[in-house]
Amino acid sequence: NFGCTKSRYDYLLFLDDDIQTVDSHLLDAHEEFLGRPDVAIVAGRVTQVNSPNYDARHTGSFNKFLAHAYGAFHQEQCGYVLHALGANYSVKKHLFLQSGGSDEHYGVGSALGEETDLCMRIGALGYRIYFNPKAHVLHLMAPSGGCRVKDPEYSFYSMIHNRTITIHRFCRFYYWPTAYMYNAYLTLAYSRINHQSFLCAFLRGTRDGIRDYRKGVKNRF
Repeated sequence: NFGCTKSRYDYLLFLDDDIQTVDSHLLDAHEEFLGRPDVAIVAGRVTQVNSPNYDARHTGSFNKFLAHAYGAFHQEQCGYVLHALGANYSVKKHLFLQSGGSDEHYGVGSALGEETDLCMRIGALGYRIYFNPKAHVLHLMAPSGGCRVKDPEYSFYSMIHNRTITIHRFCRFYYWPTAYMYNAYLTLAYSRINHQSFLCAFLRGTRDGIRDYRKGVKNRF
């Protein structure tokens, strides 16, 4: 949000601090589709270098039963999607501002889901998101820097906190039981992997997520 207030141009490009471009055409590839009147956001292709590239039936889809955003942004099939990956996407500045910008309530931990929230709020305004694989970067998955979190309990708390906001903002009440069951499943899985209980982090994340959802989108324009 701060960067947007200092920008001078009509388009904003968001990249992670640990990406590498594959050619010199990244900006051109983003601009190619931002010129369309119905497109608000261009999602770029992201290939993970040091971790698996998981496939999904549809790139950039969103499962409301789980409140889960599927990626698969390493794939090469272009088309309309529901969200973008934060490591590589661009947005029209006036729509970024009109939507309220990035919700700073998502800024806990590694800010997981922040870009999904922005994309879906802009989508609710009637605009679309286009995935252009020609806008390609490599994601190096650096172990430190940026907003990376090393404390596993705080990392899990922040994920549950942000997922709880997403559940209440974008999923109708009849999706809540399965979405919260998925949160509970994640709690058990993470507890087993890390050999410690994340129950308190789950409860605090849920409580604080509901609180911050009720406050609405937070920004400092």
